[in-house]
Amino acid sequence: MKILAVDDDFTALEILELALSAAGYDNFDLAQSPGEALAFIAEAETPYDCLLLDIVMPEMDGVALCRHVRQMPLYAHVPIIMITAVQHKDTLTSAIASGATDYVSKPFDGLELVTRLRAAESLMNATKAAHRHARPNPVKARAERASALQLPDAFSLESKPGLVSQADLVCEFMETDQLRRSMHMFSVAVSDVERLWDALTATEFRAFVNELANSIYHVTAAWNPRISYTGHGVFLVALFDVGFISAKGIHSVFKASLATTAFQTVAACRAEIALCVEHVRLSDPDDHLRINALFQAGTIARGNAAHRTTAECETDMRHQILGRDQQCVVTSYEIALMKAAPQKIIPRRISRGQQRASQVSEASADKRDAAVGKQPFLFER
Repeated sequence: MKILAVDDDFTALEILELALSAAGYDNFDLAQSPGEALAFIAEAETPYDCLLLDIVMPEMDGVALCRHVRQMPLYAHVPIIMITAVQHKDTLTSAIASGATDYVSKPFDGLELVTRLRAAESLMNATKAAHRHARPNPVKARAERASALQLPDAFSLESKPGLVSQADLVCEFMETDQLRRSMHMFSVAVSDVERLWDALTATEFRAFVNELANSIYHVTAAWNPRISYTGHGVFLVALFDVGFISAKGIHSVFKASLATTAFQTVAACRAEIALCVEHVRLSDPDDHLRINALFQAGTIARGNAAHRTTAECETDMRHQILGRDQQCVVTSYEIALMKAAPQKIIPRRISRGQQRASQVSEASADKRDAAVGKQPFLFER
């Protein structure tokens, strides 16, 4: 796949070059300005198969460059991935409206960039095959571009406190000073995520994942959380400053708080939404085993979410067999999410003072009309 990357930041271009080379892409050009990029496009013997455009650039920004490139017949359907440190909704919406296929966030997450490029390559191959067998359908092409995100993709979350990539989460685990603190870890999986994925567009699903990640952060903010998304509706959560709170206490706070949060992004979705949570016991001090245990918890939570068989049911069964006096640590449970109520337009009630003011205004208008010789209209029945 032939790639053109455009960014006015030389350091960002160097990082892109390393990421592309590490992913096995060796046919690419790097441009430091929109003008240089247009020169590359004009001089290319064969068209580029994918464009990576930084949004914030001097003279011409990435959105304007995207719009300009889309007007070229050879680049009407080429995947264009925007590179941005800007998370403003209007900016991203403008980029998509200008013809962008998808976007990746700065600082770069190598895993997400490769995932986006693999999706772009699949889209490019599908588009070329469609052009060989039939006339291109612009509506279908736009739908394919919009659906480039796939359910298993482990995309980066918004650039907000506590939301990190998988690589950053592992790096923090490897810091000895962090591991000396009182920690707690668990995973969160969205139940029946395939049905939710089918009910939402790719953009809406991404927005829901970010809204859920932010909600998890706000519920656990007092414990210095790190939250990462691993794809397929699964989150990994590490709390670095828990103190003396037990797993049961975290369970109670987390479940009670998140269950009362109204989620805006799924307000119109008819599917029932619930979360399966799997806690990790930190009995082993080995760094690598702790990391593996957290990822294993994600796998368990995903399995529970797929079959809707939580360990709370198993706990009840153990209580029935062993007796209620036996201690049983709850490591897994389910949370039903609450959707935001549809917004209703409530007519504003007019106060008596406002009615009186309106009557006085109408009377004044009648006197003014009479003074200039205008007669009010009379309606006869």
